[in-house]
Parts: sequence; C-alpha cells; structure tokens
Amino acid sequence: MPETATAIKELTLQPKHEALDAEWTNRHGWRLPLHYGDPAKEYEATQNGCAVIDKSYYGRINVSGGTAQDFLHRMTSAPVNDLGNLKGMETVITTAEGRFVDWVTVYKPHGEHLTLVTGPESADHIIDHLEGYIFFKEEVEFENTGDSWSLLQVSGPEADNLITESFSVDVADAELYAMHPTKVAGEKIYISKVNDITGNDYHIFCPQEVTGQVWKKLENANISWQSMGIRAYEYARITAGIPQYPHEITDEYTLVEAHLQTPLDLSSCFAGQEVIARTINYDKVKQHLCHIEIADDLPEDLTLPVDMTNGERTIGTITSVSRNVSGSGCVALGYVKTRYLEIPMKISIEAAGKNITGKITGKTAPR
Repeated sequence: MPETATAIKELTLQPKHEALDAEWTNRHGWRLPLHYGDPAKEYEATQNGCAVIDKSYYGRINVSGGTAQDFLHRMTSAPVNDLGNLKGMETVITTAEGRFVDWVTVYKPHGEHLTLVTGPESADHIIDHLEGYIFFKEEVEFENTGDSWSLLQVSGPEADNLITESFSVDVADAELYAMHPTKVAGEKIYISKVNDITGNDYHIFCPQEVTGQVWKKLENANISWQSMGIRAYEYARITAGIPQYPHEITDEYTLVEAHLQTPLDLSSCFAGQEVIARTINYDKVKQHLCHIEIADDLPEDLTLPVDMTNGERTIGTITSVSRNVSGSGCVALGYVKTRYLEIPMKISIEAAGKNITGKITGKTAPR
C-alpha cells in the first residue's frame, strides 16, 4: 500500500537538513534526506574524512521491569545477562524456527531499563513478537522511544576526533558498544562506538529536545565533515555487506545465512537455539548472503525481492540494490542457494521488461 502524507514522520532536524539543500525521499515511513547534492562526495567522506547521518528513522525500544534482562537473555542469541551498566552488545531476536525477527543492539544505560536499537520499521514488529512470549508473573514492559529520542551516526577515519572535539569525550580507544554519557544543554546524551559502514562509527543518542544543540556542537567543531543522505548510506551499507530489516532480515533467513557472528550463546535456551545449533554443527546452511555487481542501472521503482537466475535455474533472491554513487551500474545484496553457489558467478534478473546481467563476486564477510 502506498504511504500517505499523514503516515510520513519528519525528523527533528528537518530544518537543519533543509538548510543544507537536502533533496528528500519517503522511506521507512519517514521523510528523509536522499542526498545533499553529491552522493559520491558523501560516500567519499566516510572513506577519507567524516560523515554524519541522521538515523532517527531506526527504531529504539526501552525494555523495563524486574525480569527484563532475564527475558531478553531468553529471547535473543547473545548472553544478555552478562551486560553491566553502560555496556552493550549485538544480538539477534529469533523465531522458534531459528529465523530472523531482527538483528539489534541491546544497551544497558543504567539499572532501570535496557534499550534496543532496531532496524528501520522494526520496533513495533519486535514488540508484537516479544509480547507473545512473556510468561505469567514476568515483569516486562516495552516503550517505543523513537518519537522522544534522536539517533545520529558519525562515520569515517575522523569520526573519533569529531566526537572528542564536539563533546569532550575521549573515544579513541573506546570499547565496542560501551556507552559514554555526557550532557548537552543540561540533558544527558550517550555516545557509543558501533560496527557499521566504516569500522570507525559512533552513535549519538539524545533526547529530542536537545537534538538541535547536539548538531550545533558538531557544526562548531574544528573538524570538517559531510552530511550524508540515505542514497550514499545505502550504497555504503550494501558495499559493506550489512543486512537490514526488512530486506536481508526476514523470517525467511537466519543469522548463520547472513554470516552474523554476534555473541552467540548456544548454551542458553533462547528461541530457535536448537535449530541454529544443528545448522552450525552439521553444516546445513541452505543459502548465503552474497555481494552482487550489476552492470546496468536498475529501475528506481524495482520491486524487491527479485529472483536471480543462472541459465534456466533460479539460484537465489536479490534483497537490496543501490545505484553506484559515481558512474553507472548497481551494487546489490542477495541470498544464493548453497548448492548452486560459485564465485564468481554470472546471474541475470528480469526488470522493466528486459534481461539484466550481473555477477556474484563473493560472500559477505562475517560481521
């Protein structure tokens, strides 16, 4: 169903993005900056300088209650019970069949609740799933905080320097997913190093009411940076091989097939644990997430997922596509059936009434 104007959410920093001459698009239920005039320049900043992207369209869920941490430990693939205050870790929420609900980061900012950072469009989907597993007398409550907290990401070789200069927080040797609290305009914000598109990426969590002041601190730093729109970010995400809900992360796939190496506690009885353990122990991976290069530009309105073939046989499914930020052609992610997979391998897809060719260049690297 097409999104209506009333369904589209707007970013707190929309005036800032407009002042930077953002071109806009509607994605994930939000009005988002598509680019700021030069997607190639935006991507280049992540490789040789620093880029800032407004990721407030990603989901945030607070999970509270006396048994909240035990509950998340039981419902996800990682040893969440090991988390101390101001720590975080990646984990996968799985179905009873061992398939994806979403790949999230779980944080413990303090003893009162835990916070999940989810994929776009995923927060309500996760809450609906988890609520069905609350046992009698368990004390677990969920709050979708996507409308009250903003999320900014700083990425690139200069990201740690920009964070340190802007907020006087030394993150040069920061532990992955550790939270560094500080204050802006009297309100507490949190900064955390994450593993995203460059390997030197930071999340800034801030109450909505001080998001503008946080942005101003970044603007006032003596380190140059580039605003990044979703066009360049998607290219970077796909190039880095990062799966995302609802594309590579659906109930048709598993964390093993997506090559996720999040902390995996197979000794814990989480939902789907037995299925995942058998897949790993008996090497029964049915398909693999792969990088794909496509020589031609695909239609902007291409409906995904789309089948890819090799000769007469269907060998898998393309799940995400981005046009190259400079030059023609596209990069893509897709799942290829193990029994057919060869590297490199020619593929073709049907789009806009014609046959378009490409090639599988390799499996995505473990994350």
